Amino acid sequence: MTPPQCPQHGRIETVKKIKIVLECTALFLRLNKYEIQLIHKEKLLPLEKTISIFKLMHGSSHAEAVSPCE
Repeated sequence: MTPPQCPQHGRIETVKKIKIVLECTALFLRLNKYEIQLIHKEKLLPLEKTISIFKLMHGSSHAEAVSPCE
């Protein structure tokens, strides 16, 4: 018989996944806009929209929209 799962285990796993995504995002955001390859620039607009929505949902201190990279 297996011991019952701790309800916080799922939360911990979710937080670990979010941490990895945020670390990757932070590395990406450190890049100069001109160093990003064209194929990746096409993916920036949806990413910027996601960041804007995240900021709005989580009460960012400055909830201005992220300007699109062109």
